[in-house]
Amino acid sequence: MGSRIPPYVPSLQQSKFWYDPDPQCTIIKEDQVFVEAPFAIPDEEMERQLHLQSPWLLRLEMDHAKMIDRKLTMEFVANRIKEKFKDDSGRYVTFLCQSENMIRC
Repeated sequence: MGSRIPPYVPSLQQSKFWYDPDPQCTIIKEDQVFVEAPFAIPDEEMERQLHLQSPWLLRLEMDHAKMIDRKLTMEFVANRIKEKFKDDSGRYVTFLCQSENMIRC
């Protein structure tokens, strides 16, 4: 019985682990707008769960051309990652704008 590689894995261009301790404010300049924007409007539920967030983050850069070849969207990839880690309540996945082809988890 062989293992099956998810269709989005070959579309991965680069991955990096970052130590980014504050979930409301990132040290990654390119991600600041996307990370800080949700906190502009207070959300009690989100604030209650902040303590669950790990200070470690995986930042994935997807290859746009390969994603098009495989007919993948950022939403699809982000949702597959969410499904895979749904039991890990301290994790979240946010995908950045389509033009950036970046996923933070």
